[in-house]
Amino acid sequence: MNKMNVSSLPEPTVLVTVNAEDKKPNIITIAWRGVFSHSPATVYIAVHPARYSYSMLKESMEYVINIPSENLVKLTDYCGIVSGKNVDKFKETGLTPIPASIVRRSGL
Repeated sequence: MNKMNVSSLPEPTVLVTVNAEDKKPNIITIAWRGVFSHSPATVYIAVHPARYSYSMLKESMEYVINIPSENLVKLTDYCGIVSGKNVDKFKETGLTPIPASIVRRSGL
């Protein structure tokens, strides 16, 4: 039996929502994300500096990771293809931004 290379297994893609002052909320499709720690819960995402959301993420220093269900695969793909610089992804996809109850941890 051949050993499977774990790095070749597919990782679930997530939709990351971000908002910054004086900009409309945006959705970015992310495949590079993970968990740094379970206690305290600490997660990370990797975003290339050329992406539109990068400056928003740097400015706000907060984001929300959304795990899309299988029925959102086309919208997830769309959010990874078009730029929020040119398109209001919430308007185009019909997804609704809802304020998060907790994003920033106190003391940060």
